[in-house]
Parts: sequence; C-alpha cells; structure tokens
Amino acid sequence: MADNDNKVVDLPDRQIVREEASLWVARLDSRENNPDVLNELQNWLNKSPTHREEFRRLSALWGEMDILDDLNYLDDSHNIAEQTTRHSNPIWLKRIGGIAALLLIAIASYLSMGPNKGLEQHATFHTDFGEVQTIALSDGSTLTLNTDTTVEVAMSGSERRLNLLKGEAHFAVAKDASRPFSVYAGHGLVRAVGTAFSVYLKKRDVEVIVSEGRVELMATTPPVSGGDSAQTDTSNPTLLKVIAAGDQAVMADDGLKRLEPISEIAINRKLSWRSGMLAFAGDPLSDVLEQVSRYTDVRVEITDAKIAALPVGGYFKVGELDGLLEALETTFGIRAEWVDEKHVRITQSS
Repeated sequence: MADNDNKVVDLPDRQIVREEASLWVARLDSRENNPDVLNELQNWLNKSPTHREEFRRLSALWGEMDILDDLNYLDDSHNIAEQTTRHSNPIWLKRIGGIAALLLIAIASYLSMGPNKGLEQHATFHTDFGEVQTIALSDGSTLTLNTDTTVEVAMSGSERRLNLLKGEAHFAVAKDASRPFSVYAGHGLVRAVGTAFSVYLKKRDVEVIVSEGRVELMATTPPVSGGDSAQTDTSNPTLLKVIAAGDQAVMADDGLKRLEPISEIAINRKLSWRSGMLAFAGDPLSDVLEQVSRYTDVRVEITDAKIAALPVGGYFKVGELDGLLEALETTFGIRAEWVDEKHVRITQSS
C-alpha cells in the first residue's frame, strides 16, 4: 500500500477558519501590505480549500469586490509579495480605497435614516429534515440551524430578539453591550451580550449548552408566533441562573430542571451536527436513534428494552440512516427490518 494511503488528513474547523479569515480581511483593510505579511497570507490561503472559500466569502462582503481574482490569490503559481513589488499601487489598495468611500457613503446614509435603521433585521429562517444551515445576521452574529428548525429574528437599534419556534440552533453572538442578545424558546429565555451557546427546544424542555462566555437563564412567557412576534415581550422575565462556558442546563415550564458541567470534548460531540456529523460515546441506543431520527421522516421502532439500553459510540453522517443501521447489524448483532419505506423495526438477531 502506498504511503499516501496511510496518511490521515485533519479537516479544518470551519468556525476557526472563519474567524482567522475575518482577521485577515481586517489586516488588509488596515493596509498592512508589506511582502512578509502578504507571503504569510498566501501560506494561510494554501492550507486548504476551506481557507480560500472563507476568505473569498468574507472579502465579497466588502461591496462585492473580488479581491482574490484581482490578485490571483488562488493561483499557486503567483506570489503575492512579488505582485506587490511590481505594482507601486497594488489593485487591492485601490479596492480598499473604494471600500473606504463606500463605508463613508454607508455611514452618511445611516445617519440620514436615523440611529436604528441600519441595524434592523426582521426575518424567519427554517431548515427541512436533514438540513443544516448557517446564517450571518445583521449584527455580525452567526446563527446555525439544525435539522427541522425555525427561528424568527427581529433586531433594532436597541435590542436583538430571536424566537426559537422549534428545533435546535447555535448562536455565536457578536459583542454589543448596548443590545443584549435574547433567545426565546418555550417558557425559557436565554440572554447574552457576546458569547456562544446552543438552544434545543425538546418538547417542552429547553436545553442550553454554553461553549463560550456567560448567559442568563430566565423564565418567561414566550412571544406568540407570527408577524413581529420576536419583538413582543408580554412578561417580566425572572432570572433563574447565570451559567458559563462548560455548563449544560435544562429549563422546564416550572423553572430550572437540571444544571451540570459538561466537558469541552462533550460539547464538541454534542455540537458536531454543525459540521454535518453526529457523534456518540456510550449513549443508549434509544437516544442515538432519537437523534438520528431528527434528520429523517423514517420512524425507528425498538421492540426490546435491553436493545434500547445498549451503549453505542461512533461518528455518523447526518441523514444517513442506512449507514447507522448497517453498523448496528454488523457490530452489535441487531436486525433492522424495514416494515415499509417510512418504518424500521429494530430487533435482536436470532
């Protein structure tokens, strides 16, 4: 077997790459364009297609100006530093100059509209079965929706309110102390300023996992869906607890139901759905199938309580029920019987 067959390639964490890409765009905007810096950028871009994709995406936000194409950043045969040396006035500097002009125009427009107009966003986002979607919000925060999830967003110059109507979402919150970031879910409210956390509306319970910073857990009457529902606050929220990174909490109708620490490894496993994977480590088969079933409209039935308690570990791609069933049959001696195209029955092999 060739040596290349034995190599394991570590895929980059897209969230980390996205953060690094934003820093690079900021460095370009500051005109830090000496050859050493541009060679460093070139090396960073060459790390993976993900690095180039995220840099291109963030660069496009600057007035839809394709900086990458102008400089041929994606062509390994071109050296950025050499191009900068050959051109006394590099194209990207001309671009940045145009960007600065656009920013001045945007600021002027913003002031003419009033202090709140440029910060408003009203939208409803939804994912279907098996779909995971990441959305950049107007305040700079990032919203990632898990399968079969609906989130209403309503932002103004004074507040940022979201209503999780169903499903699960992860929030990477941009810091803005003047506008707390509030997520309504069931009878719970999660409030933050700048942090990262997930909220899972599971029947009537609300599960919250904090991966960065701190959040406030509150009990409240949720806004009614429809129209500008996420702007409607019909109650005085009651503070239940302030929790921090490494905490996992469950809120019920009658208050805080459970609060426990969770390791970074467990958080990454719980949030692996953001990268299209499901990860388990000794979870009962019933819980595993419950999670897997969220990504499909196929009903999975377990007929034996002993099978339901069987510990299962591994990584599975979201939506690939067949792969999980095959692994169960091969590894655990379990039989998966398709009753019809929407119904699978799990039994012990004879």
